[in-house]
Amino acid sequence: MRNWGQAVITQVVKWLILLLPEDYQAYILDIQNQSDSAGYTNAEIQTEIFKAIIDSYKGLIQTIPGTLVDLWEKLNPNYCSNIYGIYGSQAIEQVETEFIKDHYKINLKAMRISGIALILFYIILGVLDIWCLPETKVTAWLIKLFVCSILFVTTYLAFCPRIFSKYNQQIISVSLTAAALGIISTMSLSRIDELGHHTYYGALTLIIFYIYLISGLRFFNALVVSLILLFGYAAINHISQSTTLDYQLQHLRYFNNNFFLITCLIVGASACNIFERTIRLNFLIRYTISNSFREFLHFFEYENPEKFFDNISRIGSSPQILEKFLLESFAYSRNNNVLPHPENIRFKKQSLLEPKNQLEAELNNTRVKNIRMSRKGYLLSLLLKSLTKVFYIINNLLNQIQDINLTFVKKDYCADYQRTLKKIEELFWFDYFQSSLISIRLASTYAFTFYGLFAIADIFCLPETKIISIPIRLVFCLITIIVFCTSFFEKVFQKFNQTIIIIVALMGGLGITFMIAFSKPTELEYTTYYAGLIHIMFYIFLFARLLFLNAVLVGFLIIFGYGIMAIYFQNLLSSFENTALFMSNILFLIVSCVVGSIACYLFEQNSRLDFLTRYTIAYKSQELLAYYEHTNPTPKQLLDMINGIRHSPSKLQEFIMELLDFQRSKDNQ
Repeated sequence: MRNWGQAVITQVVKWLILLLPEDYQAYILDIQNQSDSAGYTNAEIQTEIFKAIIDSYKGLIQTIPGTLVDLWEKLNPNYCSNIYGIYGSQAIEQVETEFIKDHYKINLKAMRISGIALILFYIILGVLDIWCLPETKVTAWLIKLFVCSILFVTTYLAFCPRIFSKYNQQIISVSLTAAALGIISTMSLSRIDELGHHTYYGALTLIIFYIYLISGLRFFNALVVSLILLFGYAAINHISQSTTLDYQLQHLRYFNNNFFLITCLIVGASACNIFERTIRLNFLIRYTISNSFREFLHFFEYENPEKFFDNISRIGSSPQILEKFLLESFAYSRNNNVLPHPENIRFKKQSLLEPKNQLEAELNNTRVKNIRMSRKGYLLSLLLKSLTKVFYIINNLLNQIQDINLTFVKKDYCADYQRTLKKIEELFWFDYFQSSLISIRLASTYAFTFYGLFAIADIFCLPETKIISIPIRLVFCLITIIVFCTSFFEKVFQKFNQTIIIIVALMGGLGITFMIAFSKPTELEYTTYYAGLIHIMFYIFLFARLLFLNAVLVGFLIIFGYGIMAIYFQNLLSSFENTALFMSNILFLIVSCVVGSIACYLFEQNSRLDFLTRYTIAYKSQELLAYYEHTNPTPKQLLDMINGIRHSPSKLQEFIMELLDFQRSKDNQ
């Protein structure tokens, strides 16, 4: 019995030590060694270790405030850019300025699509008002007309590069805030007995979906807009409390809606933070290469392409590697206290960075000036400008469609990589998996936390069927724990991660569908738990890092499952009110799936372009170095060139062809 008790104490001590940081563990190990050498008995050694553990935890508690501050700084996406702080504040400002330009180029497509999608969503919502807000639909339409006018203006500005490149964050923030406040106003001005008064909070979850998925807002801007939405909804609910509705039911509904909105905000903000950090780190790789091309190649061992690619890819998960390079390679810049930033000089010769039709553009400008000389010519110039703008918008849309094709037809990315497409695709899969591991593990944590936390809501919102819903939640939480643990066995998880995540997402969606199916019409969640499926969409499209086609398949399977359940189990097509409820819920789910699919597609496309940029730098480093020494570009020119091949598949292909031509001409010499 005594040996068993001693074994338990020893195991508890080990667990307590494992929870401590490494330096604390080393301190306790030293005490143990000193006690052993002093000839203490086992009981005395355990006592000394316990004292050391208690002292360690006391010291650890005192460091919690400082640790939280450090954690907050690290959670800030700007933390990645701050590694340039060794060169002074001006260096950070320069990096931030270049990053803002890069972020704009990466997210421009998403910004434009989100504006158009938001207008379409508002129009569809206006049609839904006929059934969900039959008595106050005119008021709702007037609000939507006002909001749509704002959305039309902001969407139009998205196609005006001069204005939008400078004020894109402000313009998008205004449009999303207007959209959110429009829905909140519609709910507050509707009658308490109308369906939309209770179900339109699902539209607010979709706005949060927009904010964090495809709006193109940076983390802090997105957080501010979503907080405005949340506080606006809370304020309106507080002001417009009904005196006729049951007090308990009203507060229960308010608790349920806010619970959904807050969890959406937390999950969305976390995903947005990770996404911005990823963009920043990929940009910093390109920025550092442009400012120290030779040093970067030598530091990361460019002689071995595979090792070089692996080294620069690891920067995405460990910015400390880049910081180490800056400390070792740019030591001479400390004397200047500013990172040398290139002046804005154009290439002297024609290259990928210059417009090809410059002469034609000058001729067009001359024609416009001549036309303006007359009064009629002025009207013609306005017409010409309008037609040019329309042509510009159509051309952009066609280019976006072309880029979509390039994602699926991978052979069109780079003509030089025709023979090694299979190898490239395998490398991409591995790279995508490695870069997604943190997000997948975080997704499992969030799924476990929030899927489990909603059991609290089940107690109040599903009082009769909580005996069914809570076990379903417990089983799903157990599955997410298993997935989280499995993710640390990377060799196995790498092969089956997409399949595992698909199964988990389907189980989560089907679990909520079963809860709704077994709920009673008198229970609150009978009509409102469809928002839980929107949370599953968050999981699929934000965190799970499923590839585009897999994510779309899972999303629509969940919607199909809900539709079957709503028709055959809830019998939602039996009456006018039930049909309106079905249309409202299914519409919100379809919109969330479509928006998520767009975001997932754009994310995969960005991941492929980032991968191909790194692949080109790694496996064409010898040619790049020769090309660099031959052309001798300034850092600014080099940054523009690398960013150009990052932002456009066609530019990447042109660049590869240019490298090949240069190599052939060099060989012929």
